Amino acid sequence: DVVSAVVNHVIESGGSADEESCRDAMAEALSEALQKKPDLDLLNVLEEDLWWLMELFVGKIILRQIFFDIGQIFEKDVVTPDIRVSRVDAIVEFVESYVSVQVKEARNGNPAVSQKDVCKIIRDAVRLTFDVFGRMR
Repeated sequence: DVVSAVVNHVIESGGSADEESCRDAMAEALSEALQKKPDLDLLNVLEEDLWWLMELFVGKIILRQIFFDIGQIFEKDVVTPDIRVSRVDAIVEFVESYVSVQVKEARNGNPAVSQKDVCKIIRDAVRLTFDVFGRMR
């Protein structure tokens, strides 16, 4: 499986929860990419696709962190499953849009985005998502 091979090559398997979450996020991002673009060649990725893959991956990392943090709140929340699904969909759409804009801004004229920039995008996205959706109870 190409996705597993790429994930194994890009992210070491150390066994920590963070590393496993990162590996899972990468696998999710690559799988989603292949669903959206079935002709995508993961072994010969064009620059534009690489930026898009990074957006997907960063978004998955952020969403995993957010849903981990709010998981117990969601379980205890006394809302209908329809409302819960609607909230999750809104959070996913918000994060994906935010990450796309931030990566495009970071990319503007730069050949690569630094680890510092990616960490800032993640931190800011998590904070902003909780600011926006924290009152949706």
